[in-house]
Amino acid sequence: MTWQGVTRNYNTLHYMKQNETPMSYTLGQAAKATGKSKPTIQRAIKAGRMSAILTDQGHYEIDPAELHRVYPPVTVTVTGNATDDMKQTETPIFNSALQSNLDTLREFVASLENERDDLRRRLDNSEAARERETTEREKNAEELRRLTLLITHQPASQNASSVKSSAVRPWLWVALAAVIIGAALVLWLVYGRPSF
Repeated sequence: MTWQGVTRNYNTLHYMKQNETPMSYTLGQAAKATGKSKPTIQRAIKAGRMSAILTDQGHYEIDPAELHRVYPPVTVTVTGNATDDMKQTETPIFNSALQSNLDTLREFVASLENERDDLRRRLDNSEAARERETTEREKNAEELRRLTLLITHQPASQNASSVKSSAVRPWLWVALAAVIIGAALVLWLVYGRPSF
């Protein structure tokens, strides 16, 4: 084996240590991986529930399979079964997602409120226009009634001279017909169709 091969193997092992699950846990890493405390892991080793290798420096090397046989790995969920340290690292990510959802919902509510206000404004405008149109129709109908009464009204003093009233009567009928035709023409021009 050449030095290049040794260097390449070292680089490969170094890469694996950085990017993959470690070949063995230290006591602190085991505590974080399971959500337990260091003394709890150490008591389990001393009690014989879990095997570990004690190095020359006095540190434990714990096989991940052996550790997770006794203590299940920590999974961070919405309810959260992690330690406070792990919860603190996960909280900002979860909060930013919630904040993003909250901002989206606020924008949606604002757009719904704008649409509602626009619809209310349109409804108010159409109701005002309908009221103006109704008022105009009533005014025109009242004017037509007034003109009709003026034409057809004959006071009691004129009944004395029946000769004079019979001579005037054809003219009144012509005037009445002209007023009715004129009113119908006005209604037709204003509303597009006569109302009677």
